[in-house]
Amino acid sequence: MFDKYIFAAGLALAAAPAWAAPATQDGADHLKSVFEAYLGQTEGVVTVTPNGEAYTVSLDPANQIAKAPNGGKGATVSPIELQVAELGDGKWQVSQNGPVDFNMLVPGMLELRIAAEDYNWSGVFDESLKAFETSAGKATGVNLTEAVTQPGQPTMNVAYTVDSIEIATSAVAGATGGIDGTMSYVVTGMTETFTLPPTPQMPAPMDVTITADSYTAEGNTTAVRTAALLELWAWFVAHPGEDAIKANFDEMKGKVGAALPFFDNVRASGTMNNLAVITPMGEVKATAAEIVVDVNGAVADGKVRERIKLSGLQLPEELMPDWVPPLLPKTVTLDFTVDSFDLAAPAQILLAEMGPDGKPSADMNQRMMMALMPAGTVDIALAETGASSDMYGLTVDGKMSVGPMTPMPVGNAVIRANGLDAVMQALQSAPPEVSQQAIPGIMMARGLAKPEGEDSYSWTIEASATGQILVNGVDLSAMGGGGAQ
Repeated sequence: MFDKYIFAAGLALAAAPAWAAPATQDGADHLKSVFEAYLGQTEGVVTVTPNGEAYTVSLDPANQIAKAPNGGKGATVSPIELQVAELGDGKWQVSQNGPVDFNMLVPGMLELRIAAEDYNWSGVFDESLKAFETSAGKATGVNLTEAVTQPGQPTMNVAYTVDSIEIATSAVAGATGGIDGTMSYVVTGMTETFTLPPTPQMPAPMDVTITADSYTAEGNTTAVRTAALLELWAWFVAHPGEDAIKANFDEMKGKVGAALPFFDNVRASGTMNNLAVITPMGEVKATAAEIVVDVNGAVADGKVRERIKLSGLQLPEELMPDWVPPLLPKTVTLDFTVDSFDLAAPAQILLAEMGPDGKPSADMNQRMMMALMPAGTVDIALAETGASSDMYGLTVDGKMSVGPMTPMPVGNAVIRANGLDAVMQALQSAPPEVSQQAIPGIMMARGLAKPEGEDSYSWTIEASATGQILVNGVDLSAMGGGGAQ
């Protein structure tokens, strides 16, 4: 929750020498200078005082904000206090405890408050890793309120309450450089409320409440370039403002290049239990909502994967015709991957050729696009994507290549379905304008299908660059795209 400040502590400790206990004023002065390398040297922002065998570190950005144009336009941020103790062997204990009341105000733009009845966090920072070797924390009675204002738009008010949050992380040296890390989260008793502003389609504002009994998540990071990223951070702190950056632009590019590809991979997965979205039009509920995100860094083997699965799905039936609810799915899954692209090559082109004026050369964008897709295409894959209920099941698995080097998407997919007889029976209750189109369409599709069992079917679809489409070997393109007659 206060990762920005805890991260700043890690930045400072990465450069600080080991001191023997007890804490001394000389040690405090040196630690202050190290913190200022990452947070700036404005007086009063960083205060370090000896406290027995530890150091009390106070981070108060008020004076830094006051130096901003127009005095920061009245912006305020609450100070944060940390306890830092030297453990030896280049390791440091960092902790933060007690009730929390954090406020941030940017008049006319943002008003944020985060409060916790109790908050305890502790971590061991390892100088050799430039990261927290381990950390764990828990907050209870958490409340967050946020008001965001954009020009010409009504203020968006958001409020969160959380019974408890538990966080744990770990890090080790990565086999290919940087660090490999793990993280886990356990959140209980979540409630979010916000109001959607009016639109031409919805003239009245709409209140929305989202609740979940719990949220559990875990993640892994591979080869995060912590040392180079910390150096990049320190460089920007030492060169505040656009003029300073432009005057030292090549030096800045060197720092960015050293930090590439930033990380090799980040993967996270989580599950919300008993999720509910409450609106004036009804409630959407799910006994479980599963999310997976898997992303590579700026590497040659580009990849983005996302998976969302809703189980025990209940949609608001109050405004639906009677024939619709039996056809609604109880499980919905979307699992897609985009890969076969290269982020490393265009990043190098951009880094080599960008200048202080920010204007690319006439053909740079085209060359970056060619570098991004060396084969002229990217691959998009679906895995077990579909919907199911007690009545039916539908899944799609497949992969296709798209891009400027292929005039038409090229690839194949397998569609599987069961329960079509029950679906057609349920559609008998639909109005004629629905049933008289849907039922013949299902029968036509079934005529092209490969039987897989009782009321179970599959369709293997192949698409070529010439526009040919085969369904279980039948050339639909030769039939004028009209399908089976």
